[in-house]
Amino acid sequence: MVSLADPQDLLRSEVQRLNGALEGDPANSLSVSGEIVTDAFLAGLPDLPDVKSLTLRATSVTDDGLAFLAKLPKLEVLDLSDSSRLTNGGLRHLERLRGLKQVKITGTAMNRDGASHLSGLPDLRAVYVSDASGWEEVFARAGNAQVKVLAARGGAPLVDKPAPPKPMAPGGLRLISQ
Repeated sequence: MVSLADPQDLLRSEVQRLNGALEGDPANSLSVSGEIVTDAFLAGLPDLPDVKSLTLRATSVTDDGLAFLAKLPKLEVLDLSDSSRLTNGGLRHLERLRGLKQVKITGTAMNRDGASHLSGLPDLRAVYVSDASGWEEVFARAGNAQVKVLAARGGAPLVDKPAPPKPMAPGGLRLISQ
């Protein structure tokens, strides 16, 4: 039994339960939000090899926590919006996500000074930022001119991302399968 006194354990348990419940029909999208989501939460996640879309909105995740995204080798869409503890230093962890196609970093401290960490991603096509000035030049200099940099305001959706279902558990946890 998971204690409500430890919300981290509750979230972790729910992700594991949902991941196991979808055997043969792997989850391809995971959305967690709120300050309850920390580096420790990401560290405790099981390997989720089929997740293609991850939303970590308004979390307490730091730059170091992004290292745990290596558990998501098929990740294509990443939304880190409104996670104010994230800086350019966290972008270095995204360099390993070679299949990443879209990233949303509005409402973070990430800016064009960290764009070089994303410029080598071969499949990257869209980056949503708070201030788009100077980003496209970084990608063009790196030979990755197909990347579109979009200045998103508030909750602008990511391209080709379906609307998430209603939360399935406390803390904003959502699991979507195909």
